[in-house]
Amino acid sequence: MFNDLFGAHKIPYEDITNLEKQSGDLIVYAIPFMAFFTLLEMWYSNHSNTKNYNAKESLGSLFVGLGNVAINLFFKVALIYGTVVIYNLVPWRMELQWWTMIPCLLIYDFCSYWAHRISHFNRFFLGNARCASYCRKL
Repeated sequence: MFNDLFGAHKIPYEDITNLEKQSGDLIVYAIPFMAFFTLLEMWYSNHSNTKNYNAKESLGSLFVGLGNVAINLFFKVALIYGTVVIYNLVPWRMELQWWTMIPCLLIYDFCSYWAHRISHFNRFFLGNARCASYCRKL
């Protein structure tokens, strides 16, 4: 009985590229649309003489956005590889079936609850001093 429930096969590391391809990245599809509409807005702003765009600020925002995409790509790859490594190490691997989602959702909800609760007391991830001072007033 125990082996029937918890006897899933290990995931071969060669299959990680398949897993990576299956987990889509919506930002990659959204970038052309965002670029098109940003350029359209810049063009309209320039031709209507409102001059809403500053070149330095636009370049800064562009590089922040590209840096965000690069960091997200790094973390996506690291999380996929890390998850497969941990999955292969634990002895209680379960095949993906409808009922295996129930403990996963309960564990996820438990972790989300504690992350939210801790965030009320520990403001570690608030890097902006203005945000931190605002949150202290709450």
